[in-house]
Amino acid sequence: MFIHDVPKMIYHKFADDIVTTAVDKQELNIARELQHAVDSVVEWSTKWGMVLNVDKTKVMLFGESITGSIHLKINGVSIEQSQQNEIFGCVA
Repeated sequence: MFIHDVPKMIYHKFADDIVTTAVDKQELNIARELQHAVDSVVEWSTKWGMVLNVDKTKVMLFGESITGSIHLKINGVSIEQSQQNEIFGCVA
C-alpha cells in the first residue's frame, strides 16, 4: 500500500482502512472539512491508481445538537450516512 503520503487529515487504521474527523459546532463547517478530506483522498488514490469503494465508506455524526445530515460524495456518488449521535463528524 502507498499510505506513506496519505493527506495529513487522514489517519491510518489498517493498510486498507482509513478515517478522518472534523469537530465544530456548525454542521456546515463539518461538512466542508470532511468533503475536503474526501476530495484529498480521492486525489491521492487516483495518483496511485487505487479505487475507493464508496459502498464501504460511511459518514457518522456525533453530537447532541446534530439536527440534520451531511451529504458527502466520492466522484459524484453519495456516501451513506450511518445513524448515530454524539459530538463530531467522521468519514471512514
